[in-house]
Amino acid sequence: MTGTIGGLKRRLASAALWGALAAIALLLISICIAGAIAFALLAFYFHLHLAIQLSSPIAAAATGGLALALAALIAAIGIVASRIAARPRRAAAGAKPDRVPSSATGSASLNAAVDEAASWISKNPRAAIIAAFASGSVFGFSPQLRKAVADLIVAAVRPPPPRP
Repeated sequence: MTGTIGGLKRRLASAALWGALAAIALLLISICIAGAIAFALLAFYFHLHLAIQLSSPIAAAATGGLALALAALIAAIGIVASRIAARPRRAAAGAKPDRVPSSATGSASLNAAVDEAASWISKNPRAAIIAAFASGSVFGFSPQLRKAVADLIVAAVRPPPPRP
């Protein structure tokens, strides 16, 4: 029975992850299409503006040169970004997250929670990605929930007042 439930959970997590990836891909594609349309309109109006003042072939050459310069700039940004992404990471792969000093929180419970969360994330990376996406969406859409959680965290982290 648990094997069936575990398999169902894995399939649902996989489907949710693929759905999120598809939504992100569609968003990026629509941004690219909107950018291409905006660039085409900008180039058209640039050409019309130059065609009034210069001859049409010169205006077309200037517009084409601007388009090539913009394409070269975008290609250069892509090359630099891919080189930055390909650099090896400086942090060790098995490094533990930074520990919060016990004196800062008043107890070591926060350190235990961080250790437990780190171990769960390393054992369940897909579920962690889905949980991060879901919680980010919920907190992004609800300012009241953000404020309530922030107040809870501040109250939990704040040291107790001194006793008289």
